[in-house]
Amino acid sequence: MYRFLTILILLAIGANAALAQTDIPLFDNLQSDDAERDDSRSQFLRSESESQTGGALRALERYYNAGKYPEALRISRYISDSLHLNRSETVQFLRYTIASYKELQYDEQADSAMMIFTKKTPFYDPTSYDPVAFKEEFDNFSVFPRLTLYADFSFRVRPFVDIKTVYPRADTSHTVPVYHYNRSTSGNIGLQFGITKKWALASSLGFHWINLSRTEDYDATSFYYQETDIFLDLSASVLYSFYKFKFRLPGLEITPILLAGGSVNCIGASSYKAYTWFGDNAQYAVSEQEADLDDKTAFNYTVFYGFRLNCFSFKRFNAYIEHSHHYMLLPLNNSANRYNNSDLLYNHLFVPDDIRLSFNQWTIGFALNLSYKTVSKYGYGYKK
Repeated sequence: MYRFLTILILLAIGANAALAQTDIPLFDNLQSDDAERDDSRSQFLRSESESQTGGALRALERYYNAGKYPEALRISRYISDSLHLNRSETVQFLRYTIASYKELQYDEQADSAMMIFTKKTPFYDPTSYDPVAFKEEFDNFSVFPRLTLYADFSFRVRPFVDIKTVYPRADTSHTVPVYHYNRSTSGNIGLQFGITKKWALASSLGFHWINLSRTEDYDATSFYYQETDIFLDLSASVLYSFYKFKFRLPGLEITPILLAGGSVNCIGASSYKAYTWFGDNAQYAVSEQEADLDDKTAFNYTVFYGFRLNCFSFKRFNAYIEHSHHYMLLPLNNSANRYNNSDLLYNHLFVPDDIRLSFNQWTIGFALNLSYKTVSKYGYGYKK
């Protein structure tokens, strides 16, 4: 009987030892010293249903959560050298790689990896599931558009006409004309270059269409003159952005921006129509004609200032509204050639006035951010 009991005890001890060696969870393996000596290509492939990439990323996450940061970086190196990742896998891979670097105080490597992360995912918004070390590193950097393509269009703009001189005519009359029903439209396409998160430079090429309506009232008769001018504009401006206000509505982000700049305006076409009104009958002495561009200032210069509201943002796409004031520095008409148009001069005793134009305009614009730049918020970090 004694021998029989001894045999049973030995069998029980052996069975327990066998169970202890075979029933070990994966998480315990990740923390064991033996796992460090396993082949890195096979240690994380514990399930046939799990892909090689998925297994590697899961192992990276588990090593980090277990506090085994050197092992996490070994898996990270293997993933970087051997596996091809899609976008979502790249995000997961970099999150835990950056966090592991940061936990080991490899600040330069963490900064370098974060620069890569923000370049690949400039619209990333940290979540509560991100590692704390990753979020702390993420908060040390900011991303802003580096190169932006934009197009805008102004509407319902009324130019203001500043009359400097009404030149004398053959009849020596000095009736002061009235400019009204003036209209203007413009459109631009340009590039914006971000210098910092707050400052940017922009340059655009566009057109500017102006229609002027001029009236001289002589009681019994009235003289009407309508002119249309088309300019080609080359402009440059500087912009300063304020704090971005985010709202719960997806895509609704309002950023106030101040802007100022100038443009060169080259007149490309000019036409006019003039007639004298006699009571109920209109007498047309001059029909619509093309004007001689020598009678206009060939190159004018405009200064402008205003504000912009970036009011919608969806990844690389932005929409904005803008209000600005523009003032032309030179006269619209070339005073040296004011008597050149014989039709107007002899049929209507009309001489173009010395006028300068200014106008307020509302603009709707759309922008596409082509590239982004990442900078450290506090002036330090990996610069390459």
